[in-house]
Amino acid sequence: MNKTAWAGLLRIAALALTLASGQALAADGFELAQTNGCFVCHQAATQRIGPSFSDIAAKYAGKKDAARQLSRYIVKGTGPAGLGWQAEDKAMLPHMPGNSAVTLKNSLILAQWVLTEAGMATDKTRFVTHKISVTGQVRQPLELSIEDLQQLPVLQMKMIPPGSHSEEKPVPIIVRGVLLRDILEKAAIQAASPHDAKKSAILVTASDGYRVVFSWSEVFNSPIGEGAMLFFARDGKPLTDDEGRIALASLRDNSHSRYAKWVSMIEVRTLAD
Repeated sequence: MNKTAWAGLLRIAALALTLASGQALAADGFELAQTNGCFVCHQAATQRIGPSFSDIAAKYAGKKDAARQLSRYIVKGTGPAGLGWQAEDKAMLPHMPGNSAVTLKNSLILAQWVLTEAGMATDKTRFVTHKISVTGQVRQPLELSIEDLQQLPVLQMKMIPPGSHSEEKPVPIIVRGVLLRDILEKAAIQAASPHDAKKSAILVTASDGYRVVFSWSEVFNSPIGEGAMLFFARDGKPLTDDEGRIALASLRDNSHSRYAKWVSMIEVRTLAD
């Protein structure tokens, strides 16, 4: 991937972190990770945009002052110290952006949780969703179950399994679902003028805090919109709890950077000039 593409992915990750972040009051590491957007880039045992929590814990196991070092990275970002993860093919970005919304106290709680209890994040039942809401700048807010989605035009498309690498020659799977565009047309984006509608951003949020962002032009006026799909079945079977019953994939992207499990909400926002 070239430098421009990397920069774009970094901006998306930073935007998603900013949107997901909030000052968590709970002392539980899992809740802090969820509230402050840690799951935007990390999962317990699998790579997302950044390395898995288990890989991070293994790297810092036994190191003196590991929790304090990780807490500084959580708040300020890794800078060049994060380059090793990408070199090991365990991260999609060259470094981790900072998250200034996390207090120093909570960053220590998060760091200690990653080092000692990251396996708790594998409890998928915390994330499972069976319906999605459509909110924001729409004429008709919606709450859609899987059965409701099946009443919209349903498509089947090929998808390379997330986490696959090109050199592995992965076998495509068949996913079944509904285009994001068709859901938004049912909700009807509301704007003062067609020009204002084109300034809309579509935010797809998962129950673990992960958030994917599309522009109006991508969804309605580019090939991206022909592959931005919320799907509920793969290879003829309903999605399992691991994917949350409803997931999203942008099948016309050149990477898996816009893939989300456990989708819970679609929000339309009009961007200010």
